[in-house]
Amino acid sequence: MKPIILIAAYQGYKARGDQDACRGTYLKEWGHLIPHRFVYDREYKDECAPDEIIVDAPTGFMECVFKTHLGVKWALLNGYDYVFSVPTDCYIVIPRLLASGYEKLDYIGFRADEGHIGGGSGYWLSRRAMIFVAGDEPRLDYEDRWVGDTLRARRIKTVHDFRYRSREMFPIEDAITMHLSKATGVYEPTWMRQYHTLFMDTGELI
Repeated sequence: MKPIILIAAYQGYKARGDQDACRGTYLKEWGHLIPHRFVYDREYKDECAPDEIIVDAPTGFMECVFKTHLGVKWALLNGYDYVFSVPTDCYIVIPRLLASGYEKLDYIGFRADEGHIGGGSGYWLSRRAMIFVAGDEPRLDYEDRWVGDTLRARRIKTVHDFRYRSREMFPIEDAITMHLSKATGVYEPTWMRQYHTLFMDTGELI
């Protein structure tokens, strides 16, 4: 069993400090427990760090679907059996993530009203699901909705897990992730650091 965290990243978000906030919080604390890669599109201009990859995808919010498609392909080619897909504005309690039971399922996270797993708080794909996502033809759409549509067409069950959270939801004691943006593009990396301090002090994401 070989899992990896793929973190959808952008040049502009790096300049804002998103990636440094991830590296300075949950990845610093628990990154040794599971591999990760920041996945950039072809507009990325910097030299790749050891935990970064570039895929030949266009940049943009709606275009993230192409980045996910190629990132999952990369994970398959590199021998990974499970992918946890997540954005840079989501805090992850990695020990809870790894103890969540993801290895028993194909597609799990917080199910949105439309029936797919919401990408903001992260979702797991098994190797079976990864093969379908990598083999489908991506289209311009919300990244998480396209993944959900692709898997639904292959009769992959969508498994709802309320432990994958967003900050507007009521707090629970055993949250695995916390999507921190207040709205699309409304995010400050300091929030990631604040949540990390909170969790390390209290053991909870509230």
